[in-house]
Amino acid sequence: MAPDLENLGDLELAILQYVWREGPSDVKTVHAAVGRERDISHNTVQSALKRLYEKELLSRHKDGHAHVYE
Repeated sequence: MAPDLENLGDLELAILQYVWREGPSDVKTVHAAVGRERDISHNTVQSALKRLYEKELLSRHKDGHAHVYE
């Protein structure tokens, strides 16, 4: 079953495209690439990554204190 990308917000789609293009990434890396240019907080990016994980569009694993999303 293909993922339903039509119901994603602009930020979620940008983050998803970034992770798919660049590979496994933590919140800090995604924020530097996507969040800063949009002038949004680290927490907003973290919440969007968590939503994408909960929608099963990304997987994640712990690396030290951070989650790495892919």
